[in-house]
Amino acid sequence: MSDGRGRGLDSGGAGGDFGLFRERQAVRAALLYGEGMFVPKVSVDGPDTGKWYMMAVEGKIAVRRVGYCGGNCDGHSTQSEAVEHFLQYQLDREVDLWLSRRGERGCEICGEPTTLRARLGRKTELVVLCQKHQSTISLQKLARTSMAAASVNEAALLVNQA
Repeated sequence: MSDGRGRGLDSGGAGGDFGLFRERQAVRAALLYGEGMFVPKVSVDGPDTGKWYMMAVEGKIAVRRVGYCGGNCDGHSTQSEAVEHFLQYQLDREVDLWLSRRGERGCEICGEPTTLRARLGRKTELVVLCQKHQSTISLQKLARTSMAAASVNEAALLVNQA
């Protein structure tokens, strides 16, 4: 796969079960970012060989760097650094916090009934957060927890397949 600039990209890795695990982990993490497919990818040739970037994969459009990785980013040494960099971009630029007029539900952190909602990223699932937890810090915590849970689930699947 190419990033549109003639540089090859891969899920990075050692191959085998661990390479498959990392690819699945990247895809699961990407699902957290909404309708577009955002995945961490490592460059496999050119001057950026071995560096990780967050990439958009959108059908027939060439794969491209997104978030802060789309700017003057020098790349990352690990997949998790690329994901964190994209998460920070979303926290800085793609957070919506608002009040829903109806439909009281429990806060995803403490369970307190609330009509407050939040969204991290474009076209993503709503997150229910009470007044105390309606912040970018809470959204960051939930995103990290979701990514960690996806990694644990993928590891369990691989163990069960063995």
